[in-house]
Amino acid sequence: TRLGSDGVPIGLSGSAEFEESTFILAPRARLVLYSDGWWECKIADDINFNENMLAQVVGAMSKVPLSKLQMQLDLVLNRLIGSAAPKEDVSFFLLERGQHQEH
Repeated sequence: TRLGSDGVPIGLSGSAEFEESTFILAPRARLVLYSDGWWECKIADDINFNENMLAQVVGAMSKVPLSKLQMQLDLVLNRLIGSAAPKEDVSFFLLERGQHQEH
């Protein structure tokens, strides 16, 4: 499930206002936050990496431990930018809700 992605990127404007949103992650659900710098990375001369490509990587790794997803995203990022410094901030944050345990 994708959450809303419209609006001004965080940090771009000190006067921007953001809408608060509340949601509950189901057990074992994951939250992936990422910077817009991913879209500046080129996979070919005229093709930029995009949100659908990122969703495919994350979706394909939905059953593996979060640490393996992190390693895969690092690998994708390293392939995209190579040895060059990225032009933009390229970052991601991963969170997985644990299983609920009855006491």
